[in-house]
Amino acid sequence: MYGEALSGIIELTANTIQDEKFNFGFGANLYDTYGFLELPISAKVKTFLSLRRSYNITPKNELYSDTHCFVMGFSDDIKSNIKGYNNFYPDLFYYYDLLNKWIFNLSSKDKITSTFYLSRDIDRTKVNVFDENSFSNTRTDFQKIQNSSGYACNYLHQWNAKWQSKICASFSNLNYKISDIYESSTSYSRNNLKLYDYSIHFDNTFNLESVEFKAGYNGKKIIYKIPSTDPDMNQDYNHNYHSLYFQSDLTPVKKLNLSLGLRSTNGKLYQPYISTRYQIKKELELTAKWGIYHQYLYEHFGTSLNNHIYYSFLPGSGWFSSWNLLGYKNKTCYTNNYIIILNYNLNGFYINTESYYKKYNNFFYYDPEQTTLDRALYDGKAISYGFEINVKKCLGKYSGWISYHYNNIDYTLPEFNNRHSFKSSYNRSHECKLVHQLQIGSWNLSAIGIFASGARYTRYTGPEESMNESTLPLYERVDLNITKHVRNLLNLNWEFSIGLLNIFNHKNIWDRTSFNKYWPTSIYDYSMLGFTPMVSLSCQLH
Repeated sequence: MYGEALSGIIELTANTIQDEKFNFGFGANLYDTYGFLELPISAKVKTFLSLRRSYNITPKNELYSDTHCFVMGFSDDIKSNIKGYNNFYPDLFYYYDLLNKWIFNLSSKDKITSTFYLSRDIDRTKVNVFDENSFSNTRTDFQKIQNSSGYACNYLHQWNAKWQSKICASFSNLNYKISDIYESSTSYSRNNLKLYDYSIHFDNTFNLESVEFKAGYNGKKIIYKIPSTDPDMNQDYNHNYHSLYFQSDLTPVKKLNLSLGLRSTNGKLYQPYISTRYQIKKELELTAKWGIYHQYLYEHFGTSLNNHIYYSFLPGSGWFSSWNLLGYKNKTCYTNNYIIILNYNLNGFYINTESYYKKYNNFFYYDPEQTTLDRALYDGKAISYGFEINVKKCLGKYSGWISYHYNNIDYTLPEFNNRHSFKSSYNRSHECKLVHQLQIGSWNLSAIGIFASGARYTRYTGPEESMNESTLPLYERVDLNITKHVRNLLNLNWEFSIGLLNIFNHKNIWDRTSFNKYWPTSIYDYSMLGFTPMVSLSCQLH
């Protein structure tokens, strides 16, 4: 409800220990291997540890070459020339992550949880940039490294049966590096961003018969460090946020629940929230929501602005991609959200429908053809609307469901696209998913189908081409999976799975890049993987 985003947020919760027993497990597939450990140290202290590590991609292998050619849509002639280049392979590519959680049950009224995580992604590749006609090539060394870590500590205290308080202090760190070297021109570029986020939450919940009241404070300090050889850019940027929120949940009449909330940030940004839920019948429920949401962190572009993060240089443009907080020219992006939800549940037959309408304000966009900052940043609006239907039915050992989603978003930006509204590049108007699952003894069989309309893109057939008016081909994919469960083998519970992804080998184009309107033939299609087998094996003690 009180996230710093225009549309929604995802809250991730670390795994908790379900009982007092020692437990462990591990698994592996074609991409990575992983393991976990649940260890009750005493009646009041428990810990959970998980670790995942991908395999290194072997240099100069046929799989990478074939995959790259498929995704890029290269012809057979081009593929034969690419495979002749010994350096058209990744030198190194892997990732790993670690999570450790501790639980201290001090008493029946006091509980402390401590969570630490660490992750690292590395991509170092040597690529031959070539011309399709002459096949001349130049080696490029490209490297991208991303490190992130974080720590959070929660203290929960139950004052009495009606009052509960929680304090959470957290810290997160992101270190992002990207560099490339062009051998022929001996040019070199490197960008580095360090982001530190310190937060503290103080939340209180009061239960007063038919009324639940919540109130709290959120403090946040964000620090950006941008190492650079340029003294003017080698500096830190600091931003502080202080928010207060209030929320009440009450039942004024039978079968009707009403939730009212208000959040204020730095004493000037207000976010009201209203939600009503009415139980029409025992199996039928209607929910309506309205709220205003702000987003303080957003992307734009500039060359000499203060208090911005310069993290990525745009080749040939002289522009740096930047992130800013609390709005450009003292304006902050915000949206009005209207949502209606209808739930129906009767004897294993479940239907959920959700309709939404969102109006965005103070929206910013970047036009790379403009040459000055004032002309490149526009204050605009956007409207997004759509609906989603989910139908699920369980018949004994068989369960199946189908979902359909329609959505549309239109941007309107002054002095851009000839003042005409245009679609978002990520907009897929229609998407349908079908899932079938059958349990036969220790075997589990499943089939998943995904069908969606193509994303939007600008075809650039001429100088007056409208923004994102063209649509990519349909997205079609069918996956099959079979899983075998084996219990008490070597005192462990095993799970063996074979998956067949995209069994019809459909070439799903996910993105189409056209450099600009002056070179309409310079178009590259980026496709998802074709038919791909997957094998995995996992086990655990309980």
